Amino acid sequence: MTITSIIKKAEMGAAGSEATFVTLISFVGAADYGDGGVDENLLLQAAVGKPVTPIGIVPARTVGANPLYEPRIVMTPAAVDSAAASFPTADQDTKTITYKLNGGAEQTLTLSGAHTTAAHLAASIEAVAGLHAYVIASGQVRVKTLKNSASATIEITGGTANAVYLFSTDEAVGSDTTKLLVINVATGLDIGYGSSSAVDLSGSTFECILLSE
Repeated sequence: MTITSIIKKAEMGAAGSEATFVTLISFVGAADYGDGGVDENLLLQAAVGKPVTPIGIVPARTVGANPLYEPRIVMTPAAVDSAAASFPTADQDTKTITYKLNGGAEQTLTLSGAHTTAAHLAASIEAVAGLHAYVIASGQVRVKTLKNSASATIEITGGTANAVYLFSTDEAVGSDTTKLLVINVATGLDIGYGSSSAVDLSGSTFECILLSE
């Protein structure tokens, strides 16, 4: 396999008006870490001492609860929540949800099998390429794009099942706002992936090299 399209994004010590800062930092994990990471930009800026934008993070070591946890800097995906009157609902087997993903053409998800609980709905949406869905603490279903950044979009356009699930039909748009994500190196997944309850990371201290501009 050949790697192609390699470009130089930044270089330490290069001339130019734009500076890339390299800062060795450490932080204690959040006690209430959730799916998709946390917005800690203000704390990161305070640590660097400048109103910088984080662009990457290189793990140095993890001290404490789990050495297989590593931080990442990611942008923000688009997300939309259901607003069903209550779960369980009347069975939505064979009903549909129509949607547009990342500016593409309208697609149809036909629900197959029992669909009375939020978990049933989340599982069907999770199986769709490009989407991530899970039950949140309120009992509703959150749908996110796997793509993150301002070019990520999800629009639930309708479908017969949406008369019950009541997803907003407004287009949801991601952003280039960065988040601090923690992954499990063994699985490659966000440690909060799909969890409706917070993960306690307060027993782990992360030492990292923060890249910012």
